[in-house]
Amino acid sequence: MLRAHHGQHFDRIYWQRQGGAFLGYNPVANDYYEAQTQQQQLFRTSPRSILEVWFETNKAKKYSIGGAVNASRYPLFKGRRYNFSFSHQYRFNDRFSLSQEIDYEPFKHNVGFDGVDVNNTVFALRNLTTIENEWEAKYSFNNKSGINISVRHYWSEVDKQAFFRLLPDGKLLGYEPAANYKKENFSFNQFSLFAEYSRQFAPGSFINLVWKNENVNWSNLALNQYFKNLNTTLTNPHGNNISIRIIYYMDYLNLKSKKEKNL
Repeated sequence: MLRAHHGQHFDRIYWQRQGGAFLGYNPVANDYYEAQTQQQQLFRTSPRSILEVWFETNKAKKYSIGGAVNASRYPLFKGRRYNFSFSHQYRFNDRFSLSQEIDYEPFKHNVGFDGVDVNNTVFALRNLTTIENEWEAKYSFNNKSGINISVRHYWSEVDKQAFFRLLPDGKLLGYEPAANYKKENFSFNQFSLFAEYSRQFAPGSFINLVWKNENVNWSNLALNQYFKNLNTTLTNPHGNNISIRIIYYMDYLNLKSKKEKNL
């Protein structure tokens, strides 16, 4: 395992940045949870080597950015997983800021639990694609009240390549499921809009008004295109929820002393 960090500061432009790297290795392990069956069947996981590099600039500045790249290698079925993340934030003033964070994760030749066929625990070799995109806006009216709005879209797609039967020793054997077994690829989308107004009416006490708009969409069609999935999710019916939460802070020691004085 190796970690490295460095920081630099230039007095003239007041620019700060830092970054780092991570190198790791996970050996073969016994996984009793991946099979998702009551018998707690054993699955022998693949070893994994990991390399990650990251950076970020000073978040106290008006505009800041950050990012990371992660690469993992799985010798079993020549699996490869990558993760690319990027975030940035712009502070218009002391009251208003806008930020975005996006993650893109392709995983080639991933293997994992898929279902149960007759008495066989079925695993699938598949290609996974996951994208998560979130925007957030914060505005403070004063030091006691403010509003926070976030918009998030999560998309995950599964493209199945082959099927296997889990053996008692935790290894996998090529398998052809029955005709009625669900072999379809699928796509999962979740869109949510979250808005919260918060006001402090006493020390440690708040009233929060929350509105949440959400849509969850499962599909057996793998569209393989991000914006088509986003458009389908936005055009489907959404659910709305409004809630009010009050948090009141009571100082027990203060109440106890007042009670003792009245006795």
